[in-house]
This record gives sequence, C-alpha cells and structure tokens, in this order.
Amino acid sequence: MVASARFLLVDATGAGSGVRWLTRDVIGSGARAIAGVLEKMGAFVRIMVPEAFFEAGSRLSEFNVLMCGGMSMDVPAMTKIAKMWKRHNGGICIAGGPASLEAEKLLREGYDLALVGEAEDTVADLFAKGLSDGCLPDEDELRRIRGVSFISKSSVLFSSGVRRTTGHWAPSIERIRDYPLYKVARVYVWCVRGCSNFYRTRIPLPDGRKCLECGRCTNGPLMDRLICPANIPPGCGYCSVPNVYGPPRSRRVESILSEVEGLLEQGVKRIYLGASCFLDFHRDEKAGGSPLTDPREPEPNYDYISELLSNLKDLTRSKAYVSVENVKPCLFTRDAASVISEYLPGSTIHFGGETGDADHAFALGRPSTPSETLAAVGAAVREGLRPYVYFIHGLPGQTLKSARKTVKMIRKVAGLGAEKITVYKFKPLPMSAFEGFKEAPSASRSKAGGLIVREAIRVNKAMKKKLVGKVIDVVVAEKGKEGFKGRLVGYPLREGPTVVFSGVASIGDVVKVLITNVLGDKLVEGSSAVP
Repeated sequence: MVASARFLLVDATGAGSGVRWLTRDVIGSGARAIAGVLEKMGAFVRIMVPEAFFEAGSRLSEFNVLMCGGMSMDVPAMTKIAKMWKRHNGGICIAGGPASLEAEKLLREGYDLALVGEAEDTVADLFAKGLSDGCLPDEDELRRIRGVSFISKSSVLFSSGVRRTTGHWAPSIERIRDYPLYKVARVYVWCVRGCSNFYRTRIPLPDGRKCLECGRCTNGPLMDRLICPANIPPGCGYCSVPNVYGPPRSRRVESILSEVEGLLEQGVKRIYLGASCFLDFHRDEKAGGSPLTDPREPEPNYDYISELLSNLKDLTRSKAYVSVENVKPCLFTRDAASVISEYLPGSTIHFGGETGDADHAFALGRPSTPSETLAAVGAAVREGLRPYVYFIHGLPGQTLKSARKTVKMIRKVAGLGAEKITVYKFKPLPMSAFEGFKEAPSASRSKAGGLIVREAIRVNKAMKKKLVGKVIDVVVAEKGKEGFKGRLVGYPLREGPTVVFSGVASIGDVVKVLITNVLGDKLVEGSSAVP
C-alpha cells in the first residue's frame, strides 16, 4: 500500500509539563515501535522530541497526522502538543502510550483518537482503513477496531478496550537518528512485555473492595490467577503493568539482536534491555504452557538469557555498553547473578525495593520481601555488578513506622554496596489497584516521605564522593548552559551521575574524565577530557 499521508510522532515520554529536564539521555522504544509499523506500511514518518516540536512552527504543515505518546505524568505536555498542532495544522491528532489510559482527558483536550494498550496492531488496522491518506474511519468502522477510544457523535466516550499486540513488528532502526542525543543516550530495546506478578494488594481500596484471603492469586493454578473473585487488579497495588499488558510475553532473540546490530551501525553507544523484569525473559516456556502468573516459580530461563547475552557480548565487542535494567529480587538467584555478570561484567542492575517494611510489602502485593532485596543487592555486588535500588514514598499503607524501616533499609543497601538510591513519589495510575487513592503529598509536606527522601539524598551524595579522584569514560552530550557555560555536559558510558567537565571534545565522543567534585546527589564535575 502506498501512503499519501506523512506522519509525525512526538515522543513526550518524560516531558511532564512540556520539557524533559531529568531524562534527556533516555530514549524509550515506544515511538520507534510505531515508526516501524508505519515504515513497513510504506509511510513517510519522522520522530520529534517535545523541545523540537515546540520550535517547529510552520514546519508542522509538512505532516498530515500527529501521533503523540507519553506516560500519565506527561498528559500536560501532550495537551500542549495537541493544541499547538491544531493551531498550525488541523490534521488528525492521535494519543498513545500509557497516558492513553486517561483517554477522556486527552480527547477532551484536542486529540481525535487514543490508542489504548499496545498500539502496533491498532495502527496497522487504522492505516488500512484510511489513515494512510490522513483520514480516520467513520464511527461505525472505528467501533470495530480493538484498542481505540474516542468521543462519539453523541459526546460520549467510547472505548473498545485495551489491546495487546499479536504481530511481530520490528521497531524502526533509522528513526533513532531523529533524537538529538541518540549517540549518547540510553536507548531501550524491549525484551519482555507484561509482568508475572499476579499477586494482589491486601490494602482495602477506596471503593470498598478488599482481599478475600482466598489464596487464589498466590497458590492456585496459573490460569486461575488471572481472575480475582474480589475484582482487584493484579500486581503490586501501585503498578498497572500486569493489568494493562498481561502476563509476560518475550521477544525473539534474533529480533533483539537484529535491532541492536542496526542501532550500533547508527552510532548508538548505550543499550538497555527493557522489561518490567528481565528475568521473566522466556520464563513462560518453563510454565508448562500456562500463562506466567507466578512471580517466583519457576526459576529464570537461563538458557535463553545466556543465548541473548552471549550473542550481545559478541555483537557489541566493547563498541557499546549493554545493561539489564529491572529485575525482581525474588528471581535474582545465584545462577542469575552469575549469568548476567559473565556477559555484562560491571554493569548496573536495578532492583525494586519500594519499602523496607516486610508487612507493608506483603500488603502492597509485592512478590519480593525486603530481605530478598537485600540478598539480591549483596549477590549482585559479589558478582561485580552495580546495584541501583528503587523506593516509593507516600504509598497507601505507609506509616511513620514503615518509613523509618525504609530509611534503615536504604542504609543497609548502601552498606552492601548499592551504587544509587532512586525515590519516587506515589501517584495513582489508571488500571492499577490504587487508582482511586490520592496522590502522595510532596516530601516537604510529609514527615514520613521527608525521612525517606532526605536519607536517599544523603546516601547518594556519599556515594558520589567515592567517584572523586577516579577517571571514568563519559559520553559527551552537549555544551553547558547557564552556570556551566564554556564547559561540557556528559553521561558516564557505564551509567552514573551527570558530569560537567572541562576539555575539548565533540558531541558523541567518549572521553576520559577525572572526577574532581560532587555538586549534588545527581551531579558531579571533572576535568581533563581526553578523546
């Protein structure tokens, strides 16, 4: 099919209210996934980040269809993007990504359509029914397409439900070049969609739903765990992934390798293997044909993990840094630690800790205990890996007592050798069990939250001091601005704090920088950049 429409994809992930400040070196896989579908269909497609979009002005008239994706926290930025698009263009405007779970808000603010869930198959259906020419199907036709939401002629929200992709679509390789910092950014390559944690929260929900203590989600047959008699969404109460994306589905090894090879050819230097839990990779094949709804059993599929990581090691040959991001502590066995460290020596690995209170963790529906998180951090350090640990403040069920236990756990993981502590503020996500709760107050207005955040900042600053006097490889990202004019800004090739440094180098160069000072819990400075 030959397409007459020209497509503009705006990747608003991390943009918040309009501009990305803290995630400038992150490139997710969502926009490239949709670009890959459109390319396969023969369409002209380009990707923009919000900063470029807001500066585009009259150039927006070159396109017929806008597709914008982001997270729930990015709805304000997505709203601004839709309004600007309508002012300068007036063409079809489509929302996607996790933010589309808040479809009505986006649709009332200017979007013509929202794609709910995994959008590859939905985009292909729309393309075949008129989007190729810049037109949406009529309402009757739209109602027959899974995974869409729109405002009907009667001004009522219509939704055909959440869709999960069944086809084997390859993300675009070439469109990585549309991102200004693609040569220095953390580029995510998706490996697993969905999550195996089908436990449920024990915390009573605002509408009166509460766990019946039937044991079905923790001890029953894997298929039975899909449905809760109390109608509580699966997973940790604060997370929507298992409810939206279902049990884990793993990508083929050869598909991942093909994408990484293409990205390396484009000049990408930092590859991140994306998954809610990388150790779920092809673990479903050990579950006897049932959906993988148990976050603890069976053990990881070491054969598949070894096949992927060993091939990636041969493929990259030190040309790029490869990292596994998220893993469940309860699945991080001695063998898992050994396999990952064998092929990705010295890489970072991210564990969800969330709370240091064992009772609170159980009530949240977490599959891993604080003790297992501590054990996982210790095992990672012994194998030469560099653990990062996440926590959340303001969660439902959090008390001053549980916050103090979390502070103690932060100190313990730091003592074991964790390299970074990341703390998020609780925000209720659509389709999560905690959707009906209020967003947590800021740490400055919460005694419990303040304890956790202040301890994380203290620990992170102390960890950064260990870098002083060391020489590390840094990817040059951009020239310094405001207080850092005349200097360079970069990111450690093997992950770490943002680095401001002196020297002469070009954007994209990998240089060696001597760290001389700590400027904050996320920022250090250095000197003597040498290409």
